[in-house]
Amino acid sequence: MEDNGKGIPKEDIEHIFDRYFSSKSYNRKIGSGLGLDVVKKLTDIINGKIELESEVSKYTKFTLTFLKTCKEKEDDKDYTC
Repeated sequence: MEDNGKGIPKEDIEHIFDRYFSSKSYNRKIGSGLGLDVVKKLTDIINGKIELESEVSKYTKFTLTFLKTCKEKEDDKDYTC
């Protein structure tokens, strides 16, 4: 997912997945700061990966990668569960 909004300042990126964190790039607090914390935890639980790219005043891009399950890979002879 990518947007062309405010972007996230570099000093906020290291905390963006922390519970109750809200980026200082907003003039007021929006939401509870739980959304990305929950997404990160759920992604970790299913052995996925979440990546973030952002440039202030240009864009923010989140990339989520999910691995196939053993059942889905049954036809892949190079995969071992």
